[in-house]
This record gives sequence, structure tokens and C-alpha cells, in this order.
Amino acid sequence: MFHATVKNVRIDLDEQGAFNMPSHEMHGTIEVYYLIEGERMYFVENQRFLVPRGAIVYVGSNRLHKTFSANNHPHVRLLLEVDPVFVREWEARFPGYSLTFLASRAFALCLPEHAEHAYAAELLARILDLARTQPGGYEQQISCSLFALLVCMQRVSGSHTPEQPLKSHKHQKIYEITQYLSSTSGEIISLDELCARFFISKYYLCHSFKDVTGTSVASFIRLVRIKRARVLFDDTKMSVSSVARQVGYDSVARFSRAFKSVVGVTPREYRRGE
Repeated sequence: MFHATVKNVRIDLDEQGAFNMPSHEMHGTIEVYYLIEGERMYFVENQRFLVPRGAIVYVGSNRLHKTFSANNHPHVRLLLEVDPVFVREWEARFPGYSLTFLASRAFALCLPEHAEHAYAAELLARILDLARTQPGGYEQQISCSLFALLVCMQRVSGSHTPEQPLKSHKHQKIYEITQYLSSTSGEIISLDELCARFFISKYYLCHSFKDVTGTSVASFIRLVRIKRARVLFDDTKMSVSSVARQVGYDSVARFSRAFKSVVGVTPREYRRGE
């Protein structure tokens, strides 16, 4: 419906049917997602949340996430993809202020009934209107409004208890499994091992895991391994082959294919910043 890009920010307004993201995403940008119409499910890191109409969602950078339909109805959403450089530049202007608390969150949710919601929704509407009409100085105004929005989301995330994921017995069991997989990204884990560890059948594991997370066990394991690989590339000077072994790949070629399928570039290109 509408797409625009200004410095360090991509703005995307879209109306979609019962759309399910084809796979989990994990990228360096921060996401602010405003659900204008409809109802969605959000799976972030290791848990699943129901996002109602009017909710504003924050997803931190490099977090595994996926949205999918809650009721097979159409939805309208506004998505802002924000380069972390944007945050660093604004923090440099206010040395005594930091968005570190918000940045540490995988997921923050501002519901319509929250005291800050009207203000946050007004800022989002202003950002969209500025991007559409492009009056003089609109990029600077968008930048100011977006920083105010992130400050608002930090207040929201610090002023109430964390969002509660869906908590049926099935959800709880799969959360335990995703937590375990996330903490053992370098180990080779078979379905039989998981079933034995968590006392469930292979049929239950495969069907419940896909239903709750939106992906298969094998795909989730690949995602957490690549997430760990990105951390190692960012924080160490380990070679590509060493990182591959560290995250559970015995073949650099297999690791490179898996890395590119998730990140979009090869490990060597990622390390060079291409």
C-alpha cells in the first residue's frame, strides 16, 4: 500500500490476507509493528504471543521472530524497520540518556488500554503522514518522532510486568523445548533425543512444535545455530571454519549454505560487512 525509506528507517504500510511469514526472520534492524486492523500471532525467540488490533509491538535486533494469522482474517499493519545506527546517533545527542533497557528486550507490547498507547499511536500516524506528504524537513521530523516513539516504548516496557505468552500445556512444553534448543545450539540433537528428554512422542513433538512456533524442529535448530554464529562473528575473530564447528556444523560448505539461507550473505561476506 505504501513504502518509503528515509535515513536509517524503512516505512511499510500494507494490507494482507491471512498471511503467514514463510520462515522466521533474524536481522540487525529493530522493528516497530503497529497492527491497525486484525489479530496476529507473534513468535519471538522462544515464546508465542497474541497481538490484538491496535497493539504496537517492538522487536529487538537479531531476535528470531515470525508473525502468522490468528484467525485467517485480513489485517493491516504499519512496520518500521530501524537501523540500530539511528539509536546510537540519537543517544549521542543526549549523553545522559540511554535506550539500553529497551534494546535488551526481545519483545515489548503496548496495548490499546495502556496509558501511553494514544501518544505512541499518534507518533506512528505522524511518521506515516510525513513520509507520504514529504513537507519541508520531513526526514528530520520523522527522525524526531521516531526517537520519541522509542522513548515511549521504553517507558511502556519498564512500567508494567513483561508480556505474558500463551500458556496452555502444549505451549509450555514447546517453550521448554525451544529454550533447551537455544541453549544447546552447538550440539547435534536428534528428534529421538528430544522426545526422550521431554517424554513425548515424535508425532506430538513435530506437530505441536510446528503449530506453536510456525516452523519445524530442524528449521528452528538451524536458526538458533546461525544466530549463535552471528554473535561469534560480531564478538570474536574466530575463523569461519572454527565458528562452523562451534555451532554444530562439521562441513564449512553446509554451514555457509545454511548461513546464507538465513542471513542472505555468506559467512565471509558477513564478516567483511558486505
